Amino acid sequence: MKKQVSESGGVEWGKWEPVGGLWASGPTVLSPYSDTLELFGLGLDLSVWHKVFTSNDAGDYYWSAPECLQGRFSSGVSIAKDTSGLLHVFTRGFDQAIWYKKQSTNATNVATWGSWTSLGGSLLSYPC
Repeated sequence: MKKQVSESGGVEWGKWEPVGGLWASGPTVLSPYSDTLELFGLGLDLSVWHKVFTSNDAGDYYWSAPECLQGRFSSGVSIAKDTSGLLHVFTRGFDQAIWYKKQSTNATNVATWGSWTSLGGSLLSYPC
């Protein structure tokens, strides 16, 4: 990860910093809030993995431990945020269908991940 830093002479790029983990796909990143990054990608086990870059009470930024969202997929991950701030993850399975997983809130208003759901269909590797 490389981020911009604000210096007295303007904005400059900081140093490269490791995110950690072993990844089989490129990262997909979304910033659902001004102080948070959500990173998704396929791990070496071809499951979807998720990490969060956020700050603690002292204002120090850090990466969360990796969270496995399960499944086994054949392509990178796409993500979206709905109007309520919850995340939706999309990827392609080995059956060529698009698979979908979304967050919902539980009784204590904490976001939790649901189950993978197939959106069906069969996609060509190289659409014409």
